[in-house]
Amino acid sequence: MYSKKNCISLALFGIALLMLTSNAFAAPNDSLNKIKFELNGYMETYYLYDFSNPSAKERPAFYVSHHQQNSFNLNIGLIRINAENKKFKAAFGLMTGSYVNANLINEPDWLKNLYEANISFKLNAKKNLWLQMGVFNSHIGFESAIGADCYTLTRSLAADNSPYFESGARINYKSKNTKWDMSFLLLNGWQKIQLPQKQVLPALGTQLTYSTQNITFNSSNYFGNEGTSNLPIWRYFHNFYVLKKVSTKSAIILGLDAGMQNYKDKKVTKYWFSPQAVYRYNLAKKVDLAARIEHYYDRDAAVTLPIKNGSLNILAASINFDYKIAPHVLFRIEYKQLNNTDPIFLMAKSNSRYNSSIVGAFTAKF
Repeated sequence: MYSKKNCISLALFGIALLMLTSNAFAAPNDSLNKIKFELNGYMETYYLYDFSNPSAKERPAFYVSHHQQNSFNLNIGLIRINAENKKFKAAFGLMTGSYVNANLINEPDWLKNLYEANISFKLNAKKNLWLQMGVFNSHIGFESAIGADCYTLTRSLAADNSPYFESGARINYKSKNTKWDMSFLLLNGWQKIQLPQKQVLPALGTQLTYSTQNITFNSSNYFGNEGTSNLPIWRYFHNFYVLKKVSTKSAIILGLDAGMQNYKDKKVTKYWFSPQAVYRYNLAKKVDLAARIEHYYDRDAAVTLPIKNGSLNILAASINFDYKIAPHVLFRIEYKQLNNTDPIFLMAKSNSRYNSSIVGAFTAKF
């Protein structure tokens, strides 16, 4: 659990960070009145029912979002403060919820409530070239921890097993016509806030996005050492997706994650991949429908935890219903079916290859 003292310390740090950056980058003729401050937040509560009715209260370890079952839970609740002008941007956010408990399990307690903490500086007055440093959203994938921004209620297996956040530095350039967006990153590793003591070199990342009003292409890469300097484990990962607006009422996303991991001391290379497709249709003014199908393969447990008496080679499908209660409030419900090659899903008296679940959620932005 997170102590009250740690939460207060993080909050005070965020306020001080924004105040310092505000004063540091306000020129003599550029008063604080020209700096735009914004406070916003997000909350998502859910109830997930597993039809297998397992005794465990948590979903399998390859899930981090909506991973508590057969009980009411807060997936994520967060509050953020932003400050920006033409020369700099700063952001700080705190969060809590079951997502936090599962996804930041390897971070020290005093950092587990941290959603983001970063500062961005404009490097060229004539061009949209920025340097960002701190903890920020991942450059990988089309899903985020903010469920209301995603087509489906739950996250994909690909999203839950790749970074939601990163720590380091990012140089970002956006073209004058805003169609091209390019980033180069130096990172503390694969979703790590703190750089491990035995890891010397930072990881590398790149992102290239081309977008128009109707279509978006994205290519993201990651290369880093997931071991130590003496016993390196080299990880290379690529994420590609295309988002296409099929009509004024529908859109489709096609994505592919693929990675390999080389263990130099064992002379072994492991692979994993995950293709997926998501389709959303606007049925009525306040109603959206969505469907997803995905295949996640990680039989050698390269990025997922090893599974007792089995491995991960799973086909998943889900259907989603969204109802807009108010402009920033959603009611969502999703049914998901899983099929794995090995019987890895816990049941009352045995294991099964199949798993069915239904989850309902309320989300609110403010």
